[in-house]
Amino acid sequence: MTTLTLANPFVRMLSILPAASIATLLILYLMYQLVHTDFVDIIEPEDTEDITTFINEEPRDINNRYENLEKPVKPQPPTTPPEAPELDPVNPDVNTLTDNLLAIVKPDINVELDSSFGDQAMPFIKVQPNYPTSASSRGIEGYVDVMFDVAPTGATENIRIINAVPSSIFNSSVVQAIKRWKYKPRMVNEVPVKSFDVRERITFELEKG
Repeated sequence: MTTLTLANPFVRMLSILPAASIATLLILYLMYQLVHTDFVDIIEPEDTEDITTFINEEPRDINNRYENLEKPVKPQPPTTPPEAPELDPVNPDVNTLTDNLLAIVKPDINVELDSSFGDQAMPFIKVQPNYPTSASSRGIEGYVDVMFDVAPTGATENIRIINAVPSSIFNSSVVQAIKRWKYKPRMVNEVPVKSFDVRERITFELEKG
């Protein structure tokens, strides 16, 4: 059996030409897609107001807002001060005021001072003893005989209780009061000297009625 072989080169070229053409077209199409650019229509923007108009506008004077407002008027001070009303002078009754104060301060008691001086110093300040509350609340009355010396300065010293009725309830009040007494000292040749054994009786009595 005999086999025929295509040995003509021209015939062989014609056989591969269609395939080469198709390959070339594919390559050209791919290159076109790579470099192809879609064109987009650009829409012109609508007319807008110029922003620079607001930026360049000169600031308005704020004070112009108040040009039409009336300024408050300061009240004028009075030319003459108002006259003060006349007040009737008040003249308090000093005696009545003093009596009222004494009526408040003075307790309802009597404290009698019985002095015997002879040739002794003379008192010029005598503080009245306080009526002990323990005695006044129980209605107790009594007296105290006391003896003391008067120094050349007029102060009292060496205070002693000689007798007390009832015993001791009024003693402390009497001693505290006599410590505050002042005397004009006895004078010898115009020189103040000490007086000894000055005696006093202090009586405590409650107000009756």
